[in-house]
Amino acid sequence: MCLFGVLGAEAGGLSPEVATEILTFFRRCIEDLSRRIGGPDGEARAFRILATLEGGMMLASAYQDVEAFDQAVAGLV
Repeated sequence: MCLFGVLGAEAGGLSPEVATEILTFFRRCIEDLSRRIGGPDGEARAFRILATLEGGMMLASAYQDVEAFDQAVAGLV
């Protein structure tokens, strides 16, 4: 699983400094991805993509099966 995904889920219980760094990481990812996607809905699409990838990793971990990730992200391809 993505370290920042796990930390993001627990951000409310972490120190403010760590929570700020987690937010900075995700903001940078969204900004970069939305720039690469482009268009008027680039940011919204970037959020959906990142959420799908993070969620897919969580499901694969819970199912202990990488195919759960594949199913979760199949619509992105």
